[in-house]
Amino acid sequence: MYLSRTGLMAFFGAFVAINCSAQVSLQSGDSPSQISASPTTETTAQVLFTLSDDAGNPAPVPTRDSLRLSIDKRPVAIEEIRSLKTSPLFFSVLLDVSGSSKKFAEQQAAAAIRLFGDLSKGENHGYLILFKSEIATNDRFLGTSAVEEILRRFPPQSRSGGTALYDAIIHADKEQLSSTKIPRNSRRAIFILSDGGDNTSHRSLEQTLKLVRNDAIPIFSIGFSHDKGSDSPRELKRDFEILKTLSHSTGGLVTFLDEPGDPVHRAMYLIDGQCLMLFKPPTLKPNKSYALKIDSSIKEINVLAPSEYFMP
Repeated sequence: MYLSRTGLMAFFGAFVAINCSAQVSLQSGDSPSQISASPTTETTAQVLFTLSDDAGNPAPVPTRDSLRLSIDKRPVAIEEIRSLKTSPLFFSVLLDVSGSSKKFAEQQAAAAIRLFGDLSKGENHGYLILFKSEIATNDRFLGTSAVEEILRRFPPQSRSGGTALYDAIIHADKEQLSSTKIPRNSRRAIFILSDGGDNTSHRSLEQTLKLVRNDAIPIFSIGFSHDKGSDSPRELKRDFEILKTLSHSTGGLVTFLDEPGDPVHRAMYLIDGQCLMLFKPPTLKPNKSYALKIDSSIKEINVLAPSEYFMP
């Protein structure tokens, strides 16, 4: 499914040619989907979600009485809401270098560099994945200077080939953000810089969504343009729907490089609004996914949450 090291050297030599940042030594531990709640005599489950205000900024953590949780259309009692603002952030930036990215290559590269520059602070760390019909990554944490040097090797004229977006997402989930290198009580997020098209992945959209939702990782999609590109209007609409499905189903957000304001800042700023909701799950059949919904009684607060809860 993924390129061998030999294939990476031949296809994306930038990753092995550059002396990238050393892999950070971290204590192994649970991911946010496995964080232990305060000791109780009963099983406690949790869901990672993001709060924002009407302007798209992170919102203050509300009381548990101001939020309503339902799973499988059944009301569920909320036990606790924890802000993760001060927890370490681990993220993967997935950058499309296929032929469809050629027109937006410079804006896209600048956005990726900004993401690393603004997010890789303190105990926060990020991975980079480049993808077209194959994916390339060294599964190491990278600094901004290393990312800049890698992306200089992929100018607009070098972009070509098909797109394996779903394969890149699955690799980011399983090999990077679900790794034992990620310590407990950390935040996680996937940032996609792509038009949303996929024509070469080994997995389907449905398989990809199931995996990412089960691992509780939100996807923040930064598309190239809502109405401009090399595809036909019908294909543009289809690709936008893919980005929307990936983000909205996992508790993320979709923005576009040519939107007014600062869409890149909006996407990464929302990470400060990530929270963990602890609750006692209803009696459900295991190893199945159920519809999940979180509502707020405060009109000025918007909730970005995964659309399904996986019962282990």
